[in-house]
Amino acid sequence: MKKQLITIITIIILTAICLASCGTPAIKNVEINDEGNLIVNYENGETTDLGKVEGKSIESTLINDAGELIITYSDGTQENLGLVVSDNVWRDREDLVYARAKVNVRTQPTLESKVVGVLEFGQAITRIATNGSWNKIIYNDRELYVSATFTTPDLNEVEFETCESKLVYATENINLFLVPCVDEMTIATHNITVNTELIKVAENKNGTWIKVKHGDLEYYCRPSSVSDEVIKQQTVIPVT
Repeated sequence: MKKQLITIITIIILTAICLASCGTPAIKNVEINDEGNLIVNYENGETTDLGKVEGKSIESTLINDAGELIITYSDGTQENLGLVVSDNVWRDREDLVYARAKVNVRTQPTLESKVVGVLEFGQAITRIATNGSWNKIIYNDRELYVSATFTTPDLNEVEFETCESKLVYATENINLFLVPCVDEMTIATHNITVNTELIKVAENKNGTWIKVKHGDLEYYCRPSSVSDEVIKQQTVIPVT
């Protein structure tokens, strides 16, 4: 994990000058907060939370022409961690994004603005701009907004294929999610303990999420959160 974070931090710092030339505030530093999230701090006092980098080893990283941080893992899968820029900087786009959950369509890029529609899980919508936190979209011939947290430009992230039911075990104390998206609002079950039995029933096409059954209900988690075998726990011998 430390090597992964060092790689990302290095890329961010090396690209700071390039991003600043495009009107982006200069990057002051990068840190890991108490929740284990990668935080970019800008000279103007603003921050960007890039979230956790979990799972497989990182093969390469790059900043694409939209200013988004793209991680390529050793198994060939990729993950888009979003823009490494200030929320005040909007970048034009002309592509599709896909809803990772039922997500509200709003009149302005704020949670206080009016809700005028809802995207269904997996629904495609045209994106015309983004600031990393919000996407400006075309919805019913209007320019409106959806949270970037609950959308993805990668169709393979929201397309799941059913697999043969398989018993797996939690690798540590983990959370299960209502949808394939890491956010406080999407947590369904906190602290599933290590070696809890789950049934894997589906996986998405880019290998970043799996669907598991816990009891009678289905949830989502990262593939790295489960193992095919019981995790051996170290026995602590009390000092006498």
